[in-house]
Amino acid sequence: MLARLVLLSFPAVASAAGDEWTKLAAPNFEVFTTAGQGRGREVLQHFEQMRGFFLSKTGWNLPPGPPVRVVVFRSEKQFDLYRDSKIFGAYYLSGRDRDYIVMGPASSQGRRLAAATFLYLLIRKSGMQLPLWLQVGLAELYSTLTPFAGKVKVGHPLEHHVRTLATSRWYHLETLFAVTHDSPV
Repeated sequence: MLARLVLLSFPAVASAAGDEWTKLAAPNFEVFTTAGQGRGREVLQHFEQMRGFFLSKTGWNLPPGPPVRVVVFRSEKQFDLYRDSKIFGAYYLSGRDRDYIVMGPASSQGRRLAAATFLYLLIRKSGMQLPLWLQVGLAELYSTLTPFAGKVKVGHPLEHHVRTLATSRWYHLETLFAVTHDSPV
């Protein structure tokens, strides 16, 4: 938790950390990264595309505010200093004055994690109160968002989910609908 609190004062931390940080900005996002300018541009473009897609397809209105600050680390070692769990490769953090998305290094899951994490931010900012199972399901669905021929594809099967569905015990609907952040499930 302390690492997340440190991110709230990120510019000062970034300059003191000794790593070379690159900052890129667009109307709705700021990207701070140690992964280089090329990776930073890719991340910035991807977030702007996702925002445009989600807002045009959902009609959600977001309250005005400063750009979302996206922090992308070059290595797992750097990222480990700022995350609470090895399980998550990205997370969303709402600060008093702005929102943050913090991501580990580029990987095959980088775009998926970015989309899923951004959807959590959109759900929170839109004011919707969705059950946890629906939030997670929507995040997984839209994590497949992929630019394709000037459009966006979404909804292709995720191999690890297909495998899990084929090999694991399914929950009863009552159990699934009762899941909260504090549930042992």
